Amino acid sequence: MQTDSVRVITAPTVEPVTAAECKLDARVDNTVEDSLFAMWIAAARQEIEMVARRSLITRTLEVTMDAWPADGWLCLPYPPLLTVTQVTYYDAANAAVTWPADQYIVIADQEPGVIMPATGLWWPSGLHAWPRIRVRYTAGYGATAAAVPDYYKQDIRGLVKLQYDFRSGWTPEAERARAMIYAHAEMDRGW
Repeated sequence: MQTDSVRVITAPTVEPVTAAECKLDARVDNTVEDSLFAMWIAAARQEIEMVARRSLITRTLEVTMDAWPADGWLCLPYPPLLTVTQVTYYDAANAAVTWPADQYIVIADQEPGVIMPATGLWWPSGLHAWPRIRVRYTAGYGATAAAVPDYYKQDIRGLVKLQYDFRSGWTPEAERARAMIYAHAEMDRGW
């Protein structure tokens, strides 16, 4: 798949772990640094999503491509795919065209999820030079922390603990620990 970019349209409204859980790991029993913990949690979730190439909590993404895939299906990054909201392309006259949903098939029960033309159809033709194709979709394990697999929560909590422990300066020890967390997150890489 030729993907030029993937951007977050609507970010998750909750995080997979709580400040209370992360403060327990760090043995913090006050509220003085709650805003720091909230920031570290959001940053750690984003980091794990990038490393694992997955969406943990439901969010809306948009992928932009220069051309339709030659192999007949379009893989959508950052699974698990929940729904495809809209497929838009720009025609030769630079007019935005929404591809009717009955002309393509969405397969969300595999990873990564895919879009392909409906039986007997092919990708629309006559594309503008750029930007050509945009696919907007929702992805994630669910809208609540309970839906996120525990091993990703463990990775997020580990990164937050590292931020807490090494906030005055990053060390080789911290870098090794972070590399181990990354290796764990990459074990179930999404795409």
